[in-house]
Amino acid sequence: MGNIWEEFDDNIDTDALQKDVEESAKSGGKYKKPESGEYEVKIESMELVKSKAGNPTVKAVFEIVTGASKGKKIYYNQTVHTGYGIKLHNDMLKAMELDCIADIEDAGMKIFQTFAQYGQLMLDVAEEADEAKLTFMLNYTNGGDGFDEFEITEVIEN
Repeated sequence: MGNIWEEFDDNIDTDALQKDVEESAKSGGKYKKPESGEYEVKIESMELVKSKAGNPTVKAVFEIVTGASKGKKIYYNQTVHTGYGIKLHNDMLKAMELDCIADIEDAGMKIFQTFAQYGQLMLDVAEEADEAKLTFMLNYTNGGDGFDEFEITEVIEN
């Protein structure tokens, strides 16, 4: 096994990273959201966190895996302290067609039961998608300075 730096070179597309560095320099180092569109993405992370305002929030990072925007990130933040927020996120979870969600529903239970359970479920979702090497078609609407919209339209088994 080589040193850690060779490992990074082998596992990270350095050409795409270099392009990202150039784009970041052009934008003054500020994150530029991808344009609205449908992207094939993988889940890089998903967790339940406390927002700056103190509310429970599902925070996820999707990485675009194909096309001209390959390697760019789409950041998802959904507050889940209201019924509407939980419903929006649950709709996304159901569209992912994951066993960890189906098992809960098949047992006749609600996807959201407690925050502790929901937080663990977010970790399970990310883990299952990663282990199964699933990607998803994500219909993403860039809301500018307002709210972005997210819809999983297809599950892709790789």
